[in-house]
Amino acid sequence: MNAYIPKVAKIIDLIKHTEKEWTFRVECDTKDVLPGKFFEISMPKYGESPISVSGYGENYVDFTIRNVGKVTREIFKYEVGDSLLIRGPYGNGFDLENYIGRELTVVAGGSALAPVRGIVEYVYQNPNKFNNFNLVVGFRTINDALFKDDLKQMGFFALITILVIVIDCIFGTYLMKNNIMSYDAIIGARYYGVGNEYEGVSIASPIFAFAILLNYNKKLPKWSIIIASIVILITSAYPTMGANVGGAISQTAAYLLFIMLIFDVKLDLKKVILIGISVVAVVGAFAFFDIVVYDKYRFKSELFLSIFGQNKWLLYNVE
Repeated sequence: MNAYIPKVAKIIDLIKHTEKEWTFRVECDTKDVLPGKFFEISMPKYGESPISVSGYGENYVDFTIRNVGKVTREIFKYEVGDSLLIRGPYGNGFDLENYIGRELTVVAGGSALAPVRGIVEYVYQNPNKFNNFNLVVGFRTINDALFKDDLKQMGFFALITILVIVIDCIFGTYLMKNNIMSYDAIIGARYYGVGNEYEGVSIASPIFAFAILLNYNKKLPKWSIIIASIVILITSAYPTMGANVGGAISQTAAYLLFIMLIFDVKLDLKKVILIGISVVAVVGAFAFFDIVVYDKYRFKSELFLSIFGQNKWLLYNVE
């Protein structure tokens, strides 16, 4: 069969991400399809346009298209049940077998996420094949985001993650002490508090989850985000729970910036100074509880004070 003759592909689904970006799912033989390959979509009287594969499955291919020219403008007139003329696939694509057992990082912005989305789907379907996976994606605004269903799933798992961390802190950090991220030389677990690796998750996960919740649930009161942020901050820094003061400093600054963003507060020098004062106040409050209220758990405060003392009991105090 002549590879340059277009084939008829019926549109079986249509997803409208934004006003200008839609995904057309068409019936297609996917034997030679790989993430990163592309098809030529023909519009009689108007021309052709190369469109990357943004996803594929058994007997279908997804094309995520941005309406920016005469060919794509005609494509956007088509609906489910209509047929497109396509030929391909062309290009080398990404042979993911070459990356198995390695760390993989994908960076994309805007509609450029479409060509690499197949990589992301493959990794999430086969997580054990990769040592680590990092996804860095940017959009102009949340309203310009593509593949919002994917974001919903990520937001759900981010919310579950921070809930588990908070609950674990409240009930004694048992999970943290008994998993592969713990690092005590004697028992393979930490004795006290939240480690810095968890603090990184405790900053990114709730901010991402809250952003998704606010975007998809317009009735969610913004003040609830403030309360949730305070609860997470307390469990991270409170002497009898997380007890990570350094992490609390980062959390306070990050949460305040996020809260200012959702309330449309413009950042200026005064706001930066206010954030700095708030960080100092938070650290001071938790230091007060650590020193004055909780003798039994007075580890970080005594360690801090011992730096200026004789350090005679320092090793004895570390249980």
